Amino acid sequence: MKGGITGAGTAEQQVYDILKNKSANDRSAIGKSYAQAFATGQNQSLAFTHHAHPLKRDIRSEFSGAERNRALGLLEGNQSQTDAAKLRDAMKGGMTGAGTNEDGVYQTLKGKSPAELQAINRTYQRDYGTRLDADIKSEFSGAEQDRAQALARGDKTGARAAALRYAMKGNSFFSSAGTDEEGVF
Repeated sequence: MKGGITGAGTAEQQVYDILKNKSANDRSAIGKSYAQAFATGQNQSLAFTHHAHPLKRDIRSEFSGAERNRALGLLEGNQSQTDAAKLRDAMKGGMTGAGTNEDGVYQTLKGKSPAELQAINRTYQRDYGTRLDADIKSEFSGAEQDRAQALARGDKTGARAAALRYAMKGNSFFSSAGTDEEGVF
């Protein structure tokens, strides 16, 4: 884990992969093992207290923005924080700001319950100072925007309809590129 956090650049995906889908007991064991392996001096005696959590400290030091929120969300088992950060990173491009990862948005929102969507929306607003639906409107257009908005509302039927429209017409009703048969089937 330490290799993913320190050194010549942080291997964000490696850290996410280690922390994702872990139980509270697993996350605690990872944190304790990290503290024992990498804490020094005074911090070692405090190994895993709330105030001297070496893994949390290193994440705060080595990550920033949505990437930090995602890693901390995974470490703390806070799924709405993790999902909000994944959405922000997919739409605002993390450090590079290059383009929108539409599939990242769709996959993060797909299958969420109304309560989960409400928590994601609240967390997104709190962490990024803007509403999720506002960022969707600014980052998407046409059928892709309709699909993302439908998923954010929990409207599975509307999301499927928008995906079909995109597969058949592209992002515009005036597209002449033809139908994406794989997208329809």
